[in-house]
Amino acid sequence: MKKATIVILGLGNRGMTYAQFAAEKLESVEIVAVAEPKREQVDRLLSDKNLKGVKVFNSADELFAHPKLADGIVIATQDRQHVGHAMAALEKGYDILL
Repeated sequence: MKKATIVILGLGNRGMTYAQFAAEKLESVEIVAVAEPKREQVDRLLSDKNLKGVKVFNSADELFAHPKLADGIVIATQDRQHVGHAMAALEKGYDILL
């Protein structure tokens, strides 16, 4: 079975929880990219979960400047940012978990 690929946008409480769940529990999902301005959060996720080859972006703008990278995106940024991030993700063709 082909794995579904996802991007995690935001690695605060929600984003880290979703990322850890995907990395530990979902054999059918692969995290291919994360976008988070706090490098210590990115490093924590990548080292704790031994994730290899994950693309790292410093912001949502940097992420959305690229072509679509995955099947879906988990938008776990601040609530006030959700509409703008969701619209950008829809324009790229991502399935969204918001």
